Amino acid sequence: MHVYADSLGKPTLRPRVARRPSMAGALALTAALTTATLLLWPRQATAAGAFHRMDLAIRNARTMESTGRMLMPGGKWREFLHVYYRRGAWRYDVSKSDAMRMTYLVRGNEALTDFWNLDHATLGPVVESAFDGMRSGEMDALEYAKQSIGGNQDHIKPQIQAHAPVDGRPAYQLSIDDASAHSHAEFVVDRQTDLPISAEIRAPAPGWTGDVVRTQTYHFNEELPESTFSFERNKPIIRVSEARSELLASWRKPLGQVAECTVRDAAVTPDGTIWLAITTPGDPWVRPASVTAGGATYLRSHDVSPGVNASDQDSVEIDGQPVSLVPFVSLDPTQPLPRAVTVRFAKRAVWWSNFGKPEDRTETPADPPLKLALRQEANVRPHYFAALSLDRYGFDLGIVAWSMRAEEYDRRGDLLAAAKAWEECAVAHRGVVKYGGHTALERASDCYRRAGEIQLADQRAKEAAVLFAGKER
Repeated sequence: MHVYADSLGKPTLRPRVARRPSMAGALALTAALTTATLLLWPRQATAAGAFHRMDLAIRNARTMESTGRMLMPGGKWREFLHVYYRRGAWRYDVSKSDAMRMTYLVRGNEALTDFWNLDHATLGPVVESAFDGMRSGEMDALEYAKQSIGGNQDHIKPQIQAHAPVDGRPAYQLSIDDASAHSHAEFVVDRQTDLPISAEIRAPAPGWTGDVVRTQTYHFNEELPESTFSFERNKPIIRVSEARSELLASWRKPLGQVAECTVRDAAVTPDGTIWLAITTPGDPWVRPASVTAGGATYLRSHDVSPGVNASDQDSVEIDGQPVSLVPFVSLDPTQPLPRAVTVRFAKRAVWWSNFGKPEDRTETPADPPLKLALRQEANVRPHYFAALSLDRYGFDLGIVAWSMRAEEYDRRGDLLAAAKAWEECAVAHRGVVKYGGHTALERASDCYRRAGEIQLADQRAKEAAVLFAGKER
């Protein structure tokens, strides 16, 4: 199944040791835009004098503001990251795409996550894996700038060169070539303060013609208003720990149990997806395997663990058993919403989101089936997503659902329905990163071609190529 993580070339999630998956931090997807091209500080700097002076200057800086921009294939510059630092507090304004912009703000042991397109923000513990390994609550300005200035010492060739004054300030340039990454970086440094002023980084990237060009600008020791680091927002702020405690308390009374699997909640969203919240002792174990409701067809989606993209969240458990979600996507989302569902169970391996299917796909039925009443959710995202740290995962729901429908129609031989579902999947990508939908359009083209609709196949193939080449976000 194709989801946006596939377009990045690496999964969003990774498995946790033993019985639960560890999900990458809510910001791991956004970190890929910047950390993939930031260069690591050499442990034994070759240009020792210049690096040492810069090290000391940054270490003594009171504040920092940094802006990252990327040159798009069409020739326009796009700002993708704005970072502020003051007295141990950090703020990251991230622009993954037009649809996915967010602020991650760290003060002390608390972090506020605000996806701009959501009607709420969340406040919870600092996630250490945020921004692909940045030690959010512990890193000072020096550590951040170091990630932007160096390279693997065995492969880099730094040079110190003259540079024209910048805004009247004498400056010099550090040029760094990393042969292993085929990258080139140029840093302009204030000669009087030894603080970096700007950087330009060129490096190849999969799917790009030529190098990706990114720039960064730095401002140190300038006054930053208190409001920059304020948790206050013009929307409700959900305290994750409190919301989670209330949710788990409401789920303590089970709706039913089959073998060791306990069903805690059953709901249906406006797009027809049925969501079952369960607890089980581990994996593999008895879990929901299929559902029937009226005459509709439902497709079992990936199992979902709380804390997707927030790998350092505590395990979410009831009576020592981990909570997980099992969604079933309606093949036809225009069908009337069911009021009840019959759930059949089987002992099976877990299939966590963004991972390949389990090697052992044996499913041993477990009786009896359960008939459950369904709550009706008001939105496509179940109301408990914020409490379970699933806000980031919620952006992918449309992509996942339409790709599942497309693959099922294809399996049935209904190629035109499959093509239209892939087109809807491409539309869903606009809510994450627009150009990520190029693969869905390629799949639509393939379905049209196999159905004999050559003109439509050529149109979708052309649209896919234009979308991919433009990297439109």
